[in-house]
Amino acid sequence: MAFSWAAQAMTPTRLRTRDQWLLAISGVLPLFGIIDDPLQVNHLIYTLFVLVYFMRGQFARLIDRLPFPPLLIFAIVCFSGGLLSETLVWISNTAAEMEGFGFYDAYPAHITHYIGFYTVVAAAWALTLRRWSFTIAQVFFTAGVFGILIEQRGVIFLSFFQNPLLGLLNWLYVLPIYGSYPALAYALIVHRRWPIPKRDTRWKYAAAVAFLFGLIVLVSLPEIAAGG
Repeated sequence: MAFSWAAQAMTPTRLRTRDQWLLAISGVLPLFGIIDDPLQVNHLIYTLFVLVYFMRGQFARLIDRLPFPPLLIFAIVCFSGGLLSETLVWISNTAAEMEGFGFYDAYPAHITHYIGFYTVVAAAWALTLRRWSFTIAQVFFTAGVFGILIEQRGVIFLSFFQNPLLGLLNWLYVLPIYGSYPALAYALIVHRRWPIPKRDTRWKYAAAVAFLFGLIVLVSLPEIAAGG
């Protein structure tokens, strides 16, 4: 499996030295986008995720002092991480002078448009984690697959069937952007804040994606009905 090392590296067991290095190096790679021309900072959210993963013990001690339920903390961090990720994408696309794909010239208009989306994603993941047991890696890859399915309204997903090599590269590009902010939030609470639910099933991945997709469609119905 292409991501087997990453999946193993993000399990709650002691990391092997090789896995530590591979995960750390993968987190450093997006930093090169800062010196790229045009600026590319889309994947800095993944760098932040890797940093939080390695420092989750220190962050958890700080979060444990907050007088809020763990899933509320998760939802707040997931929502904030989503807005940060969207901000980084906006910065990159603005630097590249890209047009279309729902990007607005003015940042306030753009980020306001996506507040509802990230609110739903954070709430859906909080409810999902309340019901089923996930590891950090499982959250990362499930959220990433969800992103592949919905990015550009399915264009990224379908690109694989038109050109498998290009489509696979598109998938690998999108996956860490969507996977990082829910996994980042989960890494902060999974080990210290509340007992992991005992429910575990192979269908939890499909259920999580379907739940996310269903809630987004539900809250988007007014916009769809208005022809937006």
